Amino acid sequence: MNLRRVGMSAVVAMTVASVIAAAEGEGSAEAPLRVRQSLATYLDTFKLGPEASGSLDAEAGWSEAKQNLCLRLLMRLLSAPSVPAAEWRAHAGPFADALRSPELFRDRLVRVDGRAVFVAPVKLPPDQAELHDRRSFDLVRIVASDGVVVDVVTDAAPKSWKRWAAIEERAAAVGVAASGLAAEGAVGPSPTSPDSSQAAWPAEPRRLLVVATRVAWFPDTPLGRLGMDYGLFDTVVDGAKLVAADADAFYAMLAAVGRATRADIEKVTMPIEDPIPLIDPRARWMESHRGDPVRLSGVARRAMRIAVDDPARRAQIGSDHYWELYVFMPTPTIQIGTTIQNSFPVVCCVRSLPSDMPYGDSMSEWVEVDGFAMKQYAYTLPGDDKLPRDGNGKGGDGKAGDAKPGTAAKERRETPLFIARQAVWKPAPSSKEVTSTLGWVFMGLAATLAIAMMVAGWSMSRKSGRRKREALPDRVEIK
Repeated sequence: MNLRRVGMSAVVAMTVASVIAAAEGEGSAEAPLRVRQSLATYLDTFKLGPEASGSLDAEAGWSEAKQNLCLRLLMRLLSAPSVPAAEWRAHAGPFADALRSPELFRDRLVRVDGRAVFVAPVKLPPDQAELHDRRSFDLVRIVASDGVVVDVVTDAAPKSWKRWAAIEERAAAVGVAASGLAAEGAVGPSPTSPDSSQAAWPAEPRRLLVVATRVAWFPDTPLGRLGMDYGLFDTVVDGAKLVAADADAFYAMLAAVGRATRADIEKVTMPIEDPIPLIDPRARWMESHRGDPVRLSGVARRAMRIAVDDPARRAQIGSDHYWELYVFMPTPTIQIGTTIQNSFPVVCCVRSLPSDMPYGDSMSEWVEVDGFAMKQYAYTLPGDDKLPRDGNGKGGDGKAGDAKPGTAAKERRETPLFIARQAVWKPAPSSKEVTSTLGWVFMGLAATLAIAMMVAGWSMSRKSGRRKREALPDRVEIK
């Protein structure tokens, strides 16, 4: 797998660089020409404009009042309407430009990208915890490529990052420059670990303090190199249909696969050799393979066009729709419930289908899909299963469901969901092609049979002559 990953093209690498510059995997859509509501207007509404932020640099040191101001900024950014928030991010500029020309960033977010080197949770005092309905926030230190140190106050850093320990992860953030634009250095919290055995917060002074809703994480994986923020996987809900908590990761993956060519993705995918761990929920395959590239082959029984109504999502993925496929993968003979079968469906959401490929909810077309694992998807089968419900509305398997107490429930199954750029259609040969092929086959068989008969006749003739010769004496004597 590692050798195949090295094969990612330089084009993809350049694309990923531009994605990291976008900081949150917002897609390749062009920035809107007009912002519906300016950032300054939005923040001024809550008395969080430049004057308020300027108070952070008014005097040295950190205080609860300054921390409260940063928390207010964070909460307002988290609750901002999605469309203007996407536009603000699209107009974000490099923090280096903000340091050179602070006056140009009073109505503009800053973008920071580099290496996350330390993460620490900052516990709030009781009054702030009650006021903001949260116990803590995360502080992330990012070192830019030029060595500039930036601290980011954020809602939550990726869960996989170790706290109170040195790390080295490619990261990016987009947010409000709260401190440091008007001075040579920035004020900010310097948290202390409650455990003396843990590493201390880095002593190097920060140049800028940024308040951002999230810190994006781009690990060195095929999907990470396409600009997928793995931190978005933290909210994905396994064992359910697509829910609101999945949306950010879902659309970010659709955007990511659209940044590479089909050939680029084919270079990093590997076929599934053993489908059983993939489809058996007890194997918990998704937990250790989320984001991994795989190649799936099977029969598509359903392909439906799904419209994307949200303008921000359309801009993010650069399309107004995607396709949902149910692909039945071949398996060994297995028993699912009371059914004996030799195939199992997986769900594939793809950006496009071949233009001439049939689609609908009743089809049978062989396809190949190179995609990335996203979540464990749950669905119910039509009809009722034979598991009676108890008085608590639970089935014989002990799982809660939608049925009323005392009634039967629809059978529930789980299967992996994958995101891909496109499906490759392997159409069955047409009747004309079949007829032509059969004709050539019959001609070949007839020719082979004729040659075989000729060889057999020649062989029999030769054997007959040999028998006659063998009946004669070795030497004919004249008497």
